[in-house]
Amino acid sequence: LSEKLNLLFVETSDALTGPLQSKLEPSFNLFQADNIEQAGDIISKIDIQIIVCEEELSDGSGTEFLARLKKSHPNIVRIISGSNEDPAVALNAVNTAGIFKFLVAPWEDSAVEALTDAIEYYRTEVQNQFKDNLTGLKSAATILDILLAEIKRCDRYGSTLSVILVRVTNPKENSDLHDFLIDRLLFQKIAEILQYEVRGSDLGGRLTENHFLILLTETNESGALVFLNRFVDSVNKF
Repeated sequence: LSEKLNLLFVETSDALTGPLQSKLEPSFNLFQADNIEQAGDIISKIDIQIIVCEEELSDGSGTEFLARLKKSHPNIVRIISGSNEDPAVALNAVNTAGIFKFLVAPWEDSAVEALTDAIEYYRTEVQNQFKDNLTGLKSAATILDILLAEIKRCDRYGSTLSVILVRVTNPKENSDLHDFLIDRLLFQKIAEILQYEVRGSDLGGRLTENHFLILLTETNESGALVFLNRFVDSVNKF
């Protein structure tokens, strides 16, 4: 849920040193692995959004690793770094791993520009598929995935989570075009109020045509009721 994206470097050398690290830290949570095995372990535990992987690693080919990652984690933006500009290698990486960029050593200067482009790509092409088109809230599949992850987190750490299901009694089953447009406005306004009322650690999603799901982290029943009353008051005023 962080505004920063999680960026993983898979390099045999220490890629995150000095100026490059300081340039990337404002935009990314940085992670580094020396080989494919370490990278796989990190990806299994952390939601990585962008990966920069060296082509020649001690335990295999970076392209082959990213090709497997394309199937198992298709939403990760994949970038390959190589020691030389070999068109055949780059073409193979595009065809088999669906890479976003191919960086040629020394690539430290070009990496910042490439990763800035990767952020924009992720925000517009990848992240948007997790949103409901009408309201801009999380889609049904996404909010349910996050709910399951939060339940596991609560079970592991003994945390508190409150879940609120909101059912909007409109739209009417036999509505005309005017009612339909009014209903769309209503849903959009409810989503706007919801995004305004929740804290940064909370979120909402649209489950069905007229059902919304709200997740309140570290919130007990009394706290959830306080939020719900405030939210309902805001909707009623509208």
